Parts: sequence; structure tokens; C-alpha cells
Amino acid sequence: MKAMSQPTAFHAMKDYFSPISFRAEMDSPASIQVTLIYPPTGETVGLSDVPCTVTLTCADMFTLIHEIESRLVELKPGFLHKLDLSRYVG
Repeated sequence: MKAMSQPTAFHAMKDYFSPISFRAEMDSPASIQVTLIYPPTGETVGLSDVPCTVTLTCADMFTLIHEIESRLVELKPGFLHKLDLSRYVG
């Protein structure tokens, strides 16, 4: 499975989390700081120490998204309801 760079993976994750604004940056060699913002209200959630590598496969991205979503459910359960999941219903 081909790996992609962090910027490429994060760009795909921005699309996934839309309309929530997604930002991520390295906060250690093995983790990232994620900031999610819901633009209409300015509601912001920050997640630190999210495990992440410099390159990611599709499976790694799936794991990373699951980790972010799991932490959001614990921290702010209603925040994920802001995602536009209608694009995935076929």
C-alpha cells in the first residue's frame, strides 16, 4: 500500500471533516495537535498528542480519523453531528 505525505493526508482529512475546519500540526516526532473549528459558530475543539507518523497509508488515515472521532465523542459528543455525512449516503 502506497504511503502519502502528511500534507497530502491532511488535505484529504480536511475534505472528510467538512464543513468543520480541520487543522493539524506535529507536536512531537510521533504525534500531532488537531484543531477542529465549526465556522458558523466558532466552536473550537483542540486535541493534542494524537498519534501520527510523517507518512500515512490509507489504513493509517482511517486509524487517525477513528482516533480523532473517538476523542471528539468523549470530549464533545454533539460536535460530530456537524459533519456533512449526506455525501456518503448513496
